Amino acid sequence: MRADDLFKAMNGIDEKFLEESENTENGRNKILKIRRYVVVAACACFAIAIGLYVPNAFRMGRSDLAYEESFETAEESNDAIYDEKSEGAALEVEGEAASDSIYAYNISLYINDEYVDVSWEDNEAVNAIKEVLVDGDITLEMSPYGGFEVYSKIDLSIPAQDEQLTAESGDIVLYNGDTFAVLYDSNTADYTKLGKIYNLSNEELKELLENESVTIALRLE
Repeated sequence: MRADDLFKAMNGIDEKFLEESENTENGRNKILKIRRYVVVAACACFAIAIGLYVPNAFRMGRSDLAYEESFETAEESNDAIYDEKSEGAALEVEGEAASDSIYAYNISLYINDEYVDVSWEDNEAVNAIKEVLVDGDITLEMSPYGGFEVYSKIDLSIPAQDEQLTAESGDIVLYNGDTFAVLYDSNTADYTKLGKIYNLSNEELKELLENESVTIALRLE
């Protein structure tokens, strides 16, 4: 029974007893006693209703809170995954850009500190040399061989693409994957061609390379 029903009943009882008691003292006392009972019953009903509602509301509130926390955790997880992917993509792009910028540079070659013009090949071996030059210049002490070239062993990881070819004066080649050579006369062997010196005549180049001490420096410029 709801509280308003109880109060309606109480009013009905009041009227009934007033009629019966004809406003006597005894009738009024009975009415007051009944009112107290009705008030107590109404309070009891209200307390029971509160007792049932509050735990349910509390559970619903905790359920909503748990849902919100779960949703926030999922959002944070998705954000973390997105940030990680974005960072990975950014690093990949940055790496590709750095690699592209390396290939945009040219290798400068110096013979005994004299700059010579070189037309470099576009191949994996030349790109590998560029990557090494990012960390600093390469200086090679050259030795004469066979009356047609100067050479130096290089301790670098350079991919060889050897093929039999007749190298001519001014050709720069990689021999056997570990020997850097500059020719001032022709020779046929298995080489990986790296480039060609083109601003010096055969005699000028031969004069440079037949010195007792020949140093070749490679720089990324």
